[in-house]
Amino acid sequence: MFNILVSANNVAWETEHRMRMEASRFGEHSGDEGAHITVEEPESLRALERVQSVLMYEAIVTEPVGEVVRVGNVFDIRVSGGWINFRFKEAGRLVRKSLLEKKIVYKLKISNRIAPIGRSRTVRFRKTF
Repeated sequence: MFNILVSANNVAWETEHRMRMEASRFGEHSGDEGAHITVEEPESLRALERVQSVLMYEAIVTEPVGEVVRVGNVFDIRVSGGWINFRFKEAGRLVRKSLLEKKIVYKLKISNRIAPIGRSRTVRFRKTF
């Protein structure tokens, strides 16, 4: 299992400080394997710290940052004021285009084809392969 966080905000993952996503969007497009992890039970979010996470941008982010896919781990996850705040320890980077062309992770390709209404929001995808 791993976490995928996708954002249309072109600076969402460009920090070494705390990052955030809307709590109301947590778990969208997630399978039932993550049903036990909920915002309503903040302690359950610790399970996300034990698996790899991928941070990437939606296809509409065309600047050079849009091609960067960060791999690492989220930690220090907190829920506050309608937001999930977290820190991220980067372990490496991949190029989005190469992942999509080779269809290495099919779910990543799907995540970049979100309906237009979802393109301005941060979404978390989870999938077990």
